[in-house]
Amino acid sequence: MHSNHEFQGKCKTDPLEERRKFNGLSEALSILGFSEDQKGLIYRVLSSVLHLGNVYFNSLDDQLAEIANPKELRWVSLLLEVEYDLLKDMFSFKVCVIHVAQSG
Repeated sequence: MHSNHEFQGKCKTDPLEERRKFNGLSEALSILGFSEDQKGLIYRVLSSVLHLGNVYFNSLDDQLAEIANPKELRWVSLLLEVEYDLLKDMFSFKVCVIHVAQSG
């Protein structure tokens, strides 16, 4: 898995060092009492955030946008177990929420 975050800087990463850091994170989560299922969920959420950072949009008008690279959003939908079309709509349509304060 790659993200744009990796390529924005000019630093090089050592795969063995990255593996060591990941193993340290996994061990720390185990020490804190996280189960393997919980750790898997944490990894999926973190991966989703990285993939969302790779999503680009094309503006269709002032109310609509389209996903320029739907493959990244498909990864997010798989990782979060959310229907792709629902996720796509969430990122494609402008929504206005009006909060009405109750008096009393």
